[in-house]
Amino acid sequence: MEAEWQADRSLLRDLIHTRPDLSLKQISAQLGRSYNWVKKWARRLATAPPEDLEVLHSRSRARQTRPAGWDPLFCGVGDFDTNFLSNLASRAS
Repeated sequence: MEAEWQADRSLLRDLIHTRPDLSLKQISAQLGRSYNWVKKWARRLATAPPEDLEVLHSRSRARQTRPAGWDPLFCGVGDFDTNFLSNLASRAS
């Protein structure tokens, strides 16, 4: 699948350089891709040198930062439940 996406991006780059008279909407219709996809990749391709092949690769969708730690208030909820249940058990006896 990645190879097909790279081929579409390469074709987009070629169309942008060889047919500057076409609008992004016309290019999207020609490629069979959405307008937003063409707009996003046209912006990315414009920032890279014309011979750069790395720009054709997908960017990672993985998280780039570590998740935030647990909220101390939220962590205390488990203690409350434990204390509440033990109090109930001691009252029942």
